[in-house]
Amino acid sequence: MYFRISLEDNISPFVKRWLKNNPRFISSVLKSTGYMVQNKLKVGIRGNFSGQKWQKRWPLEERRKLSSRAPSVWYGRLRSALGYAYNPGNSSVDIGWTSRTAAFEGNVQEEGTTKLVTPGLRRLFNKRGIHLRKTTTKLVTPARPFIEPTYEEIKPQIPEYINDKVQSYISNGGFIKNIGKGRKYTVYGE
Repeated sequence: MYFRISLEDNISPFVKRWLKNNPRFISSVLKSTGYMVQNKLKVGIRGNFSGQKWQKRWPLEERRKLSSRAPSVWYGRLRSALGYAYNPGNSSVDIGWTSRTAAFEGNVQEEGTTKLVTPGLRRLFNKRGIHLRKTTTKLVTPARPFIEPTYEEIKPQIPEYINDKVQSYISNGGFIKNIGKGRKYTVYGE
């Protein structure tokens, strides 16, 4: 799951005209917008967004029996895997997971999953000190959506952010380009 932001949506005609006459600033505005949305999503990944109604988690002590690196916070290290990728071909920026593994794990968290309890899985749990009932035939990871609800909160702020960014470029006569190797990520969907 990822979101694409382009400059076609909800910006003033003046800003569209100015960007059209200054194509060099398009990438800067989009990258800056991607960075802003990425950071706000990283705050939201910790459950700091309205409408969060996730089921209570399994106790950390129990989760640590299965994996000593089980995260103590929601989504664990997936927060680091949120990023943005600029698409110069269609003047847009994608915000989402920056690796296939993170996309898979993130989608499991977002949409939930059901895993069948096989004899091997039952043995593994028993070996780690977690005893499942004989009637337990599946393990359910409930859906814990945060990307879409958080993005829906951020979305109305994007046109204003873009307009303000362009106004600052106009006021300052442009921007100073940092010279470096450049940052390039790929954002993966499902």
